[in-house]
Amino acid sequence: MTQRGISTLLDLHQEVIDQEDGYWTKGWHDIAHAPKNRSGFSGRKLPYDHRHRNVEDAGIRYEFTDAHQLLSNFFEDVDRALRKAKEK
Repeated sequence: MTQRGISTLLDLHQEVIDQEDGYWTKGWHDIAHAPKNRSGFSGRKLPYDHRHRNVEDAGIRYEFTDAHQLLSNFFEDVDRALRKAKEK
């Protein structure tokens, strides 16, 4: 596995990024459903990587390659969600 983008990913931890029109994103690192996680996923093991799009999302399959691709996918999802929200 490559280290591509890992420093950027680490730099974004807890950073709030203004997305305009009152929207923002905040970077955080999910500690793989640590034991004190209240979301109900504590201790749950899946045979694949996954991601959550919001707190209600049970998670979808995610093919992790490197931090750079993870960030690219994240911001593509942000852009898609913002476009959808602004259409309403």
